[in-house]
Parts: sequence; structure tokens; C-alpha cells
Amino acid sequence: ATISDQNSTVEVEWIVEVREMGTGSEDFPEEQGLDEAIEIFPNPFYESVDIRYILPFEAEVQIQVFDLTGRQVAVLASALQPRGIQSLRWNGRSDRGGILPEGIYIVRFVYQGGYETMVQERKVVISR
Repeated sequence: ATISDQNSTVEVEWIVEVREMGTGSEDFPEEQGLDEAIEIFPNPFYESVDIRYILPFEAEVQIQVFDLTGRQVAVLASALQPRGIQSLRWNGRSDRGGILPEGIYIVRFVYQGGYETMVQERKVVISR
């Protein structure tokens, strides 16, 4: 696709539009195509946080948590997952089992399916 404004033109392979995700368990709508949605709640959180996301296609999914220095502190998912609504709960602990200190963390979602790779990042706050 080509995106233009008054000053420049850019060629892009794909465009991601983030939409609000409902709380129902309805099937993934066909018209969304490669769009995806991520919901993290509560945020900030004290003991645990729920993460829900929609996969527009079957994909190899990696969900990682980084601190603000860029150090990976946890891997929440690393597996082939089916198309549709997925969810998980994170307890705010590192991969080593330690309780992470309060602060801001970045959750990185990477979906790889076929020839498509989608990367999204969200901020999550631990408040102890």
C-alpha cells in the first residue's frame, strides 16, 4: 500500500489498526483481516493482570515482558496458537519466579503466520 501526505509518500507492506475488543466470546469477524486487538486489565495491577488478544490467523505467538532498560524479564507465551480470541494471566513475576518491583513494563506481542509478522507493544504498570 502507498500512504501519502502533502510532503512525502511511503510504501508499506501492511497496516495495523487497533480496535476496542468486547468482552464476549464471539467468533473473530472475517472483515477484520490482519487487524488485531489487545486488552490488558486491570492496568495498573497489584497481584495479576489478564491479557486478551485476537489472532487474525493461526500464528506462532511470542509474548515477552521487558523492563524499561530493555531487559527481558518474562516470556508469557511462545507457541503456535489458533486463530481467534486468546487469553492468559500474568502474576507479575519474572521467568525465575521472583516478584518484579513496581514500575512500568513493556509487553511485546509478536505473531508470525504464513508470510505475515505482526509486532505490537503495550505498557503495563505494576503497583505494589
